[in-house]
Amino acid sequence: MNIQPLDAAHESLRASVDTNDAALRAKIARRILPFLFICYVVSFIDRINIGFAKLQMQQAIGLSEAAFGLAAGLFFVGYLVFEVPSNIMLARSGARLTMTRIMVLWGLVTIGTGFVRNESDFIWARFLLGVFEAGFYPGMILYLTFWIPPHERAKALASLITATAVAGLVGGPLSSLIMQRMEGLGALHGWQWMFIVEGAAAVLLGLMAFWYLDDKPRDAQWLTEDERRRTERDAAERTGVHASRASAWAGVLKPKVFLLSFCCFTIMCGAYALSFWIPSIIRAAGVSDVLHVGLLSAIPYAVGVVCMILISRHSDRKLERRWHFAMCAAVGGAAMMLLPSVQDNLNASIVILSIAVGTIFCGSPIFWTMPTSILPKESAPVGLALINSLAITGGMVGPYITGWSKTATGSFGAALYVIGGLLFCGALAALLFITPAELGTAKGEYA
Repeated sequence: MNIQPLDAAHESLRASVDTNDAALRAKIARRILPFLFICYVVSFIDRINIGFAKLQMQQAIGLSEAAFGLAAGLFFVGYLVFEVPSNIMLARSGARLTMTRIMVLWGLVTIGTGFVRNESDFIWARFLLGVFEAGFYPGMILYLTFWIPPHERAKALASLITATAVAGLVGGPLSSLIMQRMEGLGALHGWQWMFIVEGAAAVLLGLMAFWYLDDKPRDAQWLTEDERRRTERDAAERTGVHASRASAWAGVLKPKVFLLSFCCFTIMCGAYALSFWIPSIIRAAGVSDVLHVGLLSAIPYAVGVVCMILISRHSDRKLERRWHFAMCAAVGGAAMMLLPSVQDNLNASIVILSIAVGTIFCGSPIFWTMPTSILPKESAPVGLALINSLAITGGMVGPYITGWSKTATGSFGAALYVIGGLLFCGALAALLFITPAELGTAKGEYA
């Protein structure tokens, strides 16, 4: 006779626990996500601002299209070489020291880029920027796994990775405005001031990170003792930062990790080709004023922000990853292939660029929910860094072949066809070789 009241009591207790957990997760998100978001916006602006600087500095330092593409790509060589060691350092020494080191050093290199005198200086500056920024992005992903449960990671990653689109939305007009309004101030060119101002922002944020971030939930004085204990318990179950080096590497040197890396590589090729060359594509469509180029470049990124939020939320709501990723990659690839046919039409170019940015950039947050589900917990720090290190070479390949295509043929067409084809291959690889069971359940509810 007491079964129903007992069941009702259990349901009430479960609802209370769920409410408390939701409140705790919201409290954590409000604390860490906005700061990481701002840091990532500044990071991405410092990566792609050379696309706008090129409009002025090309003649100032004698920079060819091919050398620009090479310099844009060499950023990722430095990033590749030093990314895994940087992520291991974060797991061992904590987020505060690692993030402070990364942001202060990349900010100083960005400031120094404002004083390059020739192609060689510029190429070295971009390589060093990659060296010092290495580990920042996978470090943020790893850091989130200390705080955010798996079923909410797509939404959290989307809110964070939306920074890439926001950086284009804000960075284009900001960079162009600095270049135009500060030209000649202090006997420096506008493009020099752009690097100085945007590099200084990274240095200041790096210093703030040491004060603001907590290495682990147990260090968070803004949580109650019970909240720290609950969050730390969940973090210990989700991560493997105390695993041995041998066990960590054993879990990632597998074909599936390299398949994931290829899928991400295709997205990186498209995203960075767009990020570095959108200003030049808009100028080629007939826009000569630097500020107008910056304002028009914001339109595709505005579409990207909306798409990243809506599509990622839909992916979370449906608990489905493979098809969402594949559709983003395939539609983005089709848009890249359409761009050459409308390159002389400004309005059509903006529309196609908006579709490309909206889908390709959205593929990234959805992608990163897959390796965090597939990787063994003891391999997460090394695995995430390895995948991103291999995939980030797409940031080298995409811009380089785009610059080569422009130099060799006078058009971006050949490169855009190649990158579009790669995106189609990434979509097929995800559908054919990643199974729903690997991402959550054998029935595919969490795919």
